[in-house]
Amino acid sequence: MTGFGFVLVGVNPSQARTQKRTQAVIGRNEAREVKSRRGQSSAQEQRRKQILKTLRAAERKAKKARFNIAARMQQAGLGDNVRVFWMMSAGLGAAVVLILLVIGQSAPVAFGLGFASALGLPRWVVGFLANRRTKKFTEAFPDALDIITRGIKSGLPVHDSLRVIAQETAEPLAGEFKRLTENLALGMSMDQSLDNMYERMPTAELRFFGIVLSIQSKTGGNLA
Repeated sequence: MTGFGFVLVGVNPSQARTQKRTQAVIGRNEAREVKSRRGQSSAQEQRRKQILKTLRAAERKAKKARFNIAARMQQAGLGDNVRVFWMMSAGLGAAVVLILLVIGQSAPVAFGLGFASALGLPRWVVGFLANRRTKKFTEAFPDALDIITRGIKSGLPVHDSLRVIAQETAEPLAGEFKRLTENLALGMSMDQSLDNMYERMPTAELRFFGIVLSIQSKTGGNLA
């Protein structure tokens, strides 16, 4: 009966079976493609979530660093000797108290202004220098990315591109990348070296750059 039906419509039974098998194969291939696309989409989504999670953690860390005088001194390029900072603050406060007493101010006013000067003015100066240095770094950072991109495209290793930045750019970019290359030369991992660099220069651009390098080193791909 089935064969008679195929005869009526002009289709050979063997051809019909072949068509069915072909359609089944096409269906399986389409299912594989859909599954593959879903897998790629899922991997991209997981990577995006990982980046966002890391960026949020870095933002929380940067907010804590704003209240850490040692971190602010490093951001300002003043080193991390907190003892010197407090000694200078105390000396400034004592000088203000002495000057106010000499010009005839009352002791409560003199000591109050001296305490405010010792506690507030040095912090304001360090914060001002840190913000100015961070701004300069952020403005020059695209030049560093351009050097790395051109170096990689020409076959230069990433570490050599970082050395070029340390040698040929202006401060504070050169100094920060010089420390980065020195840490790498001492055997420190790229992730740890970039984390240390981020502590000295907590910018979103640098944090994202570190995340990209970390993910690329683990998953591969075209870094340029």
